Amino acid sequence: MTCLSLLTGCQSPDQQAHEEPPAIQKDAKRARLLQRKQPFHVPLQEFAERWNAVSADMGSELVIHDPAAFRWRAGGRYTYAFRPGLRLRLTPEHDNTVSRVEVISSARTIAERYQMLSAWGQVFTMNHPETPPFEADALFHKLGVRPDADLTRLTSSPVEVEGVRYEIASQKNTLTFQASLS
Repeated sequence: MTCLSLLTGCQSPDQQAHEEPPAIQKDAKRARLLQRKQPFHVPLQEFAERWNAVSADMGSELVIHDPAAFRWRAGGRYTYAFRPGLRLRLTPEHDNTVSRVEVISSARTIAERYQMLSAWGQVFTMNHPETPPFEADALFHKLGVRPDADLTRLTSSPVEVEGVRYEIASQKNTLTFQASLS
């Protein structure tokens, strides 16, 4: 079959298979990022892309707008502030890939607590993309989170889910939700 591509816009089957509209390319990239099993041992840029893909999928406002805004802190950690009182901290390996994910919050209001729990849910979803969302609720319950964002019974005991260790550390008015490979 002959095709006059300059005049008609017709493409060969090879061209059609390799050239997708930008929106489809973006959706395909997001799907690949969502399918990745865990956010560990990936470069910071890829972590940010995965975080944002999960955020978009969950309808969350917690987006990493600029991965370059991660600030390097003493101890070799990178921190990103979503807002005052809610930060994401990543601990890199020697090759600068992520080895631990932490959400640090000083949530004072109920709205801030729900936003903090949403961030915790995003970390869980990044680690377990094929797991139903209610499984995050089961994890939170094991960690001591009660209905209506009641945090009065939090436990410091770690909980393992499919090879990922989750725990909560509390210092003064700050909670740190940690996820790392067990």
